[in-house]
Amino acid sequence: MCAFVDCGMYSIIYCTNYQGSNIMQLAVLKKIGKKSYTFRFEGRNIMECLRDENRLLSFPDVHECGLCKSDLLTLGYRKAQNFDYIFIKCLKCRAELTFGNKKEDRDCYYLRKDDNGNLEWKKYEVKK
Repeated sequence: MCAFVDCGMYSIIYCTNYQGSNIMQLAVLKKIGKKSYTFRFEGRNIMECLRDENRLLSFPDVHECGLCKSDLLTLGYRKAQNFDYIFIKCLKCRAELTFGNKKEDRDCYYLRKDDNGNLEWKKYEVKK
């Protein structure tokens, strides 16, 4: 038996299989520019799903570039000097907004902000 609830930003699927084990899935929609990304979390109950969602996706939707205001954004990943980076890149001006993560919980990501609390978009600079 399965039940499905769609709450706009969240979709919850609850299933009981024939052996009686319960699995719940939480699908979370995040908007980055014009694109939508769906992240799925599984747990034994809604609390486990929401705990993981709040820890792993503790950042807001990003609708436009902080420098040129374009909504042509993409979510990306790169490895440099043994460090893993997740970032949002503007496809118009090539500015980047990098995610940070906490030393005590490497799975908790947040968007970097400047001293004034604004998202810390970095202007693209040509390397010489």
